[in-house]
Amino acid sequence: REVNRVVRQHLTSPGESKSPSKQPTVISIPRECRNPRGQAIMITDDHLRPSLAPNTPVVIIAPGYGQTSLDASTLSYYLAHHRLRVLRYDHTNHVGLSDGELQQTTLRSMQADLLKVVEFVQHTWPTAPLIVMASDLAARVALKTAIQSRPLDLLLLINPVVDIQAMLMSVHGHDLVADHRYGLRRGIANLLGLNVNIDRFVGDIVAGHFTDLASTLADLRLLRSPSAILTTPGPPFGPLPPADLPQAFLTALGAHTRLATVPTPLTGQELPLNEQHPLAFRQILEQIAIAISLPAVPAEFSLQARDMLARQQRIELERTRLRHNLSQITREALRVAHLQQLTQLGNLHEYWKLLDDLYRLLSPLEPGSMLMDVGVGHGDLVRATMVNQAYRSRQRGWSPERPVHVIGLGHSHESLTQARQSLRALHRELDSDFAGTLTIHPPLTAEWVHTDWSQGLPFKNDSLHRIVCNLSLLFVPSPLVTMRELYRVLHPKGRLVLTVFQPETDLSVLYRRHLHSANQDEFSPQAQILLHYLGRLREAIRHGLLHTFDRSSLTSFLQQAGILTPRIIPAFDGQGLFAVIEKGKSAS
Repeated sequence: REVNRVVRQHLTSPGESKSPSKQPTVISIPRECRNPRGQAIMITDDHLRPSLAPNTPVVIIAPGYGQTSLDASTLSYYLAHHRLRVLRYDHTNHVGLSDGELQQTTLRSMQADLLKVVEFVQHTWPTAPLIVMASDLAARVALKTAIQSRPLDLLLLINPVVDIQAMLMSVHGHDLVADHRYGLRRGIANLLGLNVNIDRFVGDIVAGHFTDLASTLADLRLLRSPSAILTTPGPPFGPLPPADLPQAFLTALGAHTRLATVPTPLTGQELPLNEQHPLAFRQILEQIAIAISLPAVPAEFSLQARDMLARQQRIELERTRLRHNLSQITREALRVAHLQQLTQLGNLHEYWKLLDDLYRLLSPLEPGSMLMDVGVGHGDLVRATMVNQAYRSRQRGWSPERPVHVIGLGHSHESLTQARQSLRALHRELDSDFAGTLTIHPPLTAEWVHTDWSQGLPFKNDSLHRIVCNLSLLFVPSPLVTMRELYRVLHPKGRLVLTVFQPETDLSVLYRRHLHSANQDEFSPQAQILLHYLGRLREAIRHGLLHTFDRSSLTSFLQQAGILTPRIIPAFDGQGLFAVIEKGKSAS
C-alpha cells in the first residue's frame, strides 16, 4: 500500500510538459456529492483549462451496468476538448470508486445517484444547459430520472434496455421477476456477470416500476425532455444481449426523440483515440448540437492531449486499486480460486479449443526440444501436448527420436502433484491403447518445478526452445519483470506464446452458453460455485486488480519488454488474446 501511495503521488504531481503548448488542455477535477443514504458519489469533472464560463453546457455520463467512469474517459476528453464540461461518475453499491458494496446493487440506488448528480449540477451551474447520457440498464434509470427532475436539454440513451424482465430471461434462462413474485429466493448470485443480491435487485425493479416494456412505455409518455436514442455495437463477449428495440417502443417514441446508429463503441476502459472513434464521437456532438448551441470547435487532438488522457487514466486506475485494497495477497487468493475452478472450466468447449490453439502455435516441437509451461496449473496443456505428440509419433512410425522435454513451473506443491499424477494416468491410458509402445518410445518427458517464477527463473540465458504462459500473467506482481525474464531464457530461435484476458472479459458469458446448450440450470449449486468465482474474477478485472490487456496496450507492454514485432490474435472466443513472439524476429 505504501508503494501504491508513492506511485499515486507521483502520477498526480503536476509535472512539466516536454513541449509546452499554447493550446487549451483538458484537466480532470475530482468532485463528490452524497446520495440520500449519505454515501459518497465520486465524480470526475473534465473540462478545458483555463476555466469555463458558468453557462458552459454540462454533460453527465452515467455508467452502464458493470461499468465505471473510467470507461467513459476517452469520450469525455473528446467532448471536453470541444468546450463542454463533462461530469462522469461511479454508481454507489457498484464497481468503481463510490461508496457501498457491489452485492447491494439496485436500479433505484442508481436512480438516486443520478438524481443527486443532476441536482449537484443544477445547483453549481444553474444557468448551464444540461445533457444526461446513459447506457443499457442505466439508460432505463435515466429515463425515469428525467421525468422526476427538471426538464433536461437533452437525454441521450445508448443501447437502452427497455424490457428488463425479458432481458433477464434471455440471459439467465429464468423469469427472475415471476420467480420473485412467486416467493422464490436465490440470495447472492452471478447476475449479468457480477455477484449481487438477486432478491434485492429483482424486488427493487418490481417496486421501482422498472420491470417490463409496459412500465418503460408508461415512463416514455411522461417524458418532456428532448431525447435521442443511439445504438452501438457492444463488446462481443459482454453479459448483455445486443440492443433490440421492440416495435412497440419505437412506435411510442414521440417527435422529440431522434434515433441514430453509431458504428463503433463509445465506451471502454482502454478505448483509443484512433480514427474510428472520433467519427463516432462526432455523432454524439451532432446530437448535442441539435439540442443546444455549441461553442466553436477547437483544433484536433494534439499528442500532448493524448498523453494527458493516458496519464489521467493511469491515475484513476491507481485510485481504484487503492480503493479496493490491491495487494499481492488479493491476487494470490484469486490465483488459488482459479486453480480450484480449472476442472469446471475444463468443461467448456472454448477452453479445450484454447489448448488446441496453444499447441498449434507452439508447433513444431522438434525432437529433443525443451518446452516450459509457466504457471502449469493442473497440467492441462501438458496432457494435450502428450496426446498430440503420441499420435504424431505413431504417424511417423515410432522413429527413435529424443522426446520433447516439458518443464512445468508452479507456485503450489498441490497443483504440481495433481499435474504429475494426471499426466501419469494419461500415459498409462495411451500406452494401453498403443500396446505398450509409449513405454519404449515416450512422446515426451516431463519434470515439475516448484518455484516463484514471477520473480526469476532458474535457467540460463537462451536455453529454452518453447515457452508458454497461459493466463498466468494475470496474477504476477510485475508483468514487465516476468516478461523480461521469460524473454531472457528463450532460445535465439525460440518461440514464446502468451495468453491474456482483455479489460472487458466476462467468462460467465461462455459458461452460461455451455449450461444452456446442455439444458443445465445455472442456479444449481454446482454451477453457482463457478459462476460466483467468475463474478469475483470480473469484479477484480474491472477494478484493475488483475493485469489485462487489449491489443493496443499489449503491443505497448511488449515493446517495453524489448519485443518489437509480436503477432497478436484473438483467443478464447474473443475473451482474450494470444501474443506469439519469435525471438529472432522480435529483438529490439
